Amino acid sequence: MKSRLSSPILLATILAIDVPARAQVARLELRSPDEPIHAFERTPDRDWRTTIKTADGLEREFIYVPPTKIAPELQVALSWIRADNHVQVQYDYRIANGPTARQQLARLSIGAVQSLTLSVKQLPAGWTLTNPQRPGNVSLYGPLKDGKSSGLRPGTVDVLILEGRMLPGVVVVRAISDASGAVEVPPGLTDTQYRELDLLSKVATVDAPAIGPAIPIGLGESELTFDIVLSRIVGHYSAQFALYRHPLGPDIARILVGVVRSGVSDDDAQVRQALVSVRDLSMKAVKDPWHRQLSDALGLCMDALLSGSIP
Repeated sequence: MKSRLSSPILLATILAIDVPARAQVARLELRSPDEPIHAFERTPDRDWRTTIKTADGLEREFIYVPPTKIAPELQVALSWIRADNHVQVQYDYRIANGPTARQQLARLSIGAVQSLTLSVKQLPAGWTLTNPQRPGNVSLYGPLKDGKSSGLRPGTVDVLILEGRMLPGVVVVRAISDASGAVEVPPGLTDTQYRELDLLSKVATVDAPAIGPAIPIGLGESELTFDIVLSRIVGHYSAQFALYRHPLGPDIARILVGVVRSGVSDDDAQVRQALVSVRDLSMKAVKDPWHRQLSDALGLCMDALLSGSIP
């Protein structure tokens, strides 16, 4: 069975369904401080500058260098296979630190509700998983050089591949640079300057929503049913489509919520037709790239449900 994603990924020794993969790009954004900044101004190098008046009446410049001068992009290609009568989803991430960066991309965290159900097929060269045996986010960091963090230099790219029994949805990705972000508070700051420096120092990551492993589909859940998985998908995507104002959200939510409320099983012809309708809707053209990513991820969920391998 084919979905509408583009190049197939074949895993050796496992029966692969011809499910192509479409690349999806998330450009991570620097979040703003919690309050407006007035005493500091942004420099062309993306630092923060202010003027301090000393006790003897002189003025001197103080510059705070934030640990967020990176330009991360995360591109993911999704594919799924049916193995041992269950669905495995593969997430092929292409991680880049763009040429506008001024620091190395040294740490990355991908939100995953059950990270222990995922296996890491490939890490960026020299990178290491953080606490791989603990549940939570999939976190990794670059090589240590002379006791300091390092990673992707500006203008470089590497690969991370995850696989597991987790359907795609919206997760939070956080990137951190190789800069320490430690603040040495200079003497002479006014109360306003001190408060704003504290606010600036708390913005330590570059964050964005992205498509990743978000919806568990059965590992360690012996009583999982088709209805439960469908309810998880409906709950997740109804919220995300509404949050990001996806133009197809109302139509898709109406169909999916109707299926959940009907309480019927996966072998019901009406249910299958509803899933096909949602899959077809997800293939409709949308202008916004992020809306396209949401559509593609939901479409993969529908294809997986229609395969009969969930749960």
